[in-house]
Amino acid sequence: MSDMTIPAANEASTDTAAPQVTTQETTHEQDAPQADKGQAGEPQAKPEAKADEPPAGREDVPEGEQPKTWKEKKQERNRQRWQEYKSAREVMPRRLEMLEKEVARLKGGDPPDFTQIADPNEELAERTAWKVRQANAKEASDRLESEREAIAYEHHQKLAAAWAETVESARETMPDFDQVFTSDTPVHERAVRHIAESDMGAEIAYYLGKNPQEAASLYQSFASDPARALKEFGKLEAKLSRPTAAKPTSAPRPAAPISGGVTPVGFFDPDKGGVGDMAAYLRTKGVIR
Repeated sequence: MSDMTIPAANEASTDTAAPQVTTQETTHEQDAPQADKGQAGEPQAKPEAKADEPPAGREDVPEGEQPKTWKEKKQERNRQRWQEYKSAREVMPRRLEMLEKEVARLKGGDPPDFTQIADPNEELAERTAWKVRQANAKEASDRLESEREAIAYEHHQKLAAAWAETVESARETMPDFDQVFTSDTPVHERAVRHIAESDMGAEIAYYLGKNPQEAASLYQSFASDPARALKEFGKLEAKLSRPTAAKPTSAPRPAAPISGGVTPVGFFDPDKGGVGDMAAYLRTKGVIR
C-alpha cells in the first residue's frame, strides 16, 4: 500500500502535516440479497419495468451514442474530482476576503473620547454603541477563524480525493506503483501539494520511488531552500513531460526495391526481359558488339 500525506492549510504555517490519505481502495463485502417472500413463503413477482425506463444496471444512452466504457467513466470521474478541487481553490479565497474586510471594518477606528461628551444620556448611548461594535467585531473574528478551518478542511478533502483518483488511474499504466512509491519514499511536506496538483503527479511520484537518491536530494532542497526546490521540481516535471525518444536500432537497412520494368545491366531474366535486354546482356559478356 502506498500513501501520501496531503498537507492541510494552517494559519501560522502552510507546511503543517495533515492526516495520511490512503490511496488504496477499500473493498466492502455484501451478502447476496434474498428474494422477498409473501405470506405463503413463495417469492414475490418482480415489478415489471416501464416501457420508457432503461433496464436496471444500464445507463440511459442517447440515441446514436455509444455507452461509455468503464475506463472512460473513471477518467471522467477523475476530471470531475480535479475540477471540483480547482473550483474550490478559486472560490475559497474570495470567501475569506469578504470576512476579513468585515472584521477590519468593525475593528477599525479608535474608541470615542467619552470625556468630551457633556450629556450623560448621549455618553451612555455612545458607550453602548461602542460595546455593540466590539462584540460584533469579536463575533466576525470568530466566524473568520471558523471559516478558515472549514476551508482548510474542505481544501484538504478535495485534494485528497483528486489524488486518490490519480493514483487509481496510475495503477493501470504502472501496475507496480504501490510497490515503487511507498511510505518510505522521501517526500517533504512542502512538495506534497505540488506533486498532487501536477498533471504529471503520478509519474513524478513513481520516478521518485524508482530513484531514491534524487528523491532524497529533492527532499533536502525543499527543507533548506524551497525556492530552489521548486525550480528543481519544475525541471523534473518538464523532463517527465517530454516524449521518450525512440532508441536507435543496429539492424541494417533493408535493400531498396527495384522499381520499374528496366532490367539491370549485367543481368538477364528470360521471363521478363525483351530482345533489347538480351542484346545488352550479351554485349556486357562480350558475345556481340
